[in-house]
Amino acid sequence: CFNRNGSYTCTCMPGYAGDGYRCQDINECITSNSCSDNADCMNTDGSHICICKQSFHGNGTTFNDVNECLYGYIDECTFSNQCDSNADCTNNVGSYNCRHKNGYIGSCRSCSDINKCATSIHSCSINASQICNNTVGSYTCSCIQGYELSSDKLTCVDINECQRFRPCDQVCINTEGSFTCECEQGFELNNNNLTCSTECEDVDECSLNPSPCNQLCTNSDGSYTCSCMNGYRFGSDGWTCYDINECLENNPCSQNANCTNAPGLYSCQCKIGYTGNGKICSDIDECLTGSNMCSSNASCMNNNGSYSCMCKPGFIGNGYTCQDINNCTSGLRRCSVNAACSNSIGSYTCGCNSGYSGDGFTCQDIDECNATSLNMCVNNFQCINTNGSYQCKCNAGYFGNARINCSDVDECSNNICNSNQNCINLPGTYNCQCKVGFTGSSCVDINECLAAESCGINAVCRNTLGSYTCTCLIGYQGNPYSNPGC
Repeated sequence: CFNRNGSYTCTCMPGYAGDGYRCQDINECITSNSCSDNADCMNTDGSHICICKQSFHGNGTTFNDVNECLYGYIDECTFSNQCDSNADCTNNVGSYNCRHKNGYIGSCRSCSDINKCATSIHSCSINASQICNNTVGSYTCSCIQGYELSSDKLTCVDINECQRFRPCDQVCINTEGSFTCECEQGFELNNNNLTCSTECEDVDECSLNPSPCNQLCTNSDGSYTCSCMNGYRFGSDGWTCYDINECLENNPCSQNANCTNAPGLYSCQCKIGYTGNGKICSDIDECLTGSNMCSSNASCMNNNGSYSCMCKPGFIGNGYTCQDINNCTSGLRRCSVNAACSNSIGSYTCGCNSGYSGDGFTCQDIDECNATSLNMCVNNFQCINTNGSYQCKCNAGYFGNARINCSDVDECSNNICNSNQNCINLPGTYNCQCKVGFTGSSCVDINECLAAESCGINAVCRNTLGSYTCTCLIGYQGNPYSNPGC
């Protein structure tokens, strides 16, 4: 069945002939077939089969002759048996037996097909609606035209052509094994017994000028109907077609789209910041697609249908234009008072001043005097730590630049000792030693005459500052300083 605009056509399937409404089987075995000359043709419903004749084998259309004399095997059933092709061969020791298959009779070496339909060896229904078709070694049941096999494949049931094929132009009446067509009042059945016509010719009102309809006109037998195009509907007069404003009545567009009405139609367009077909609109993430206008020094935040820009920390502006903030001069710095602030794009760094250590936000004084590697003081110095630095001072008894050289002070050059002392300069200091004839911390004169052994016998001792003298008594002579003296 092929559907057509306003109708349909029926064409018989391959293997059948007729007008499409009634189709009969073609007996290809009588007309034309593809069987080989060495095969028998057997007609079937809608087709045919080819069976190789005895001593031939193949698919029914191409054969190869079997030369049984070529085989000399013990198993005659396999190679050179004399059984009929419609018999079963059973091999025995040194021989074989032939037994005809079901549906055949004969001597087994020459079996003939039994016509099951003629001998009543079949299960087809014998009523007038069913046909028994004998086949080689079997049979098939089929139904006459107007009937079809039921699910049991044995019983024929009526085909309701009116429901299945709808062959009639107007009224279809199903009958047992067939159908009849009738026409409505004012029409008569044509010679094909399928279509109807009327004695009066219908007037096509839709072809009139002007048209009886405002927009669309559909002609029918004896009348016509008016309708409006899509996007229009009848007004109160039932004739004039007015545009339907879909945007106002039942906006089909997405809430994130603009609806535009036009005569007979409408369009939906997603709003800026959304994408889609207008009926479904999804937000565009401008921050991900790179379609935003934010400054490279700003953060992009997506919103429904839009986005916003915010300058990153260390920058100031409206988000579309962001300028660096000088954190070192703006009062935003958190550096230690003992650190230097260095501004950078969008940020700043703090570095502890020389003589301090830390992260720049907290700086502690370095005691350079704790390690000689941290100070430049030379020998004979004193290192004095100060906030962020240190001082070098020559030790007492030295003079000079303590970071270069400290020289010994010669205190003796300044007559620092008294007249009864000798001054001895030492590294970084000096020593005052009493001269000969003097003693004590103040170097007082020693009265040598108090010692009995100072002068010899018969000598007179006179003390002097820092020394003494010995003279012989009057009337004596000699060395007054030695024994025995004078």
